[in-house]
Amino acid sequence: MLIYDNNILENESKNNYIALGSFDGLHLGHLSLVEKVKKLAKQNNGLSIVFTFKNHPRKFINPNSDIKLIMNNDEKIKVLEKENIDILAFKNFDNEVMK
Repeated sequence: MLIYDNNILENESKNNYIALGSFDGLHLGHLSLVEKVKKLAKQNNGLSIVFTFKNHPRKFINPNSDIKLIMNNDEKIKVLEKENIDILAFKNFDNEVMK
């Protein structure tokens, strides 16, 4: 699994199938989406990608909010490695992304 850190797939040219979300925890619903992305990528000779944020969007928007994350980024990496995702792309959620 390749891991991108704020470098959003600029050099990828294959058919990409992307699961996009904050994924504060990878529960069964999230993993179902990941499976769909993997299946589509395989069927179309493409790449399976999970695109998520290094920081939680709600925490960026309201720094005083009390958000309890289910998993940290290291735990997400471990789960997604086991899921055999081709690429995990992290991006900082900031003003540019919010716009």
